[in-house]
Amino acid sequence: MDSHVMLVFSNPIEGREEEFNAWYEGTHIPEVLGTPGVVAARRYQAAQLDAPGFPAPPQKYLAVYELSGDPAKVLAAMNERGQSGEISRGEATDRESVSMFIYSARTDRITE
Repeated sequence: MDSHVMLVFSNPIEGREEEFNAWYEGTHIPEVLGTPGVVAARRYQAAQLDAPGFPAPPQKYLAVYELSGDPAKVLAAMNERGQSGEISRGEATDRESVSMFIYSARTDRITE
């Protein structure tokens, strides 16, 4: 299988959430989508659950990028584009909160 997802968890700097979201959705995602092998993106915000055993996650936001091809090559291309300035770094991003993971599909997509 040649299907992967890159999960990026992040928070805005305190008091700069509106700026963070505007940059992420209006600038960053389109920039990342310009990377060969990045085929789709979607952002999520942590759900507010009032249920025992479901604490709030440490990061409020999650971006899910669908990747095609060798994920190491996609990540290398993304890093090159970041170094060249083609992918910007958001000034309102709390860099200490950012974590990223790449997962490869084990099965085909399963639906009802």
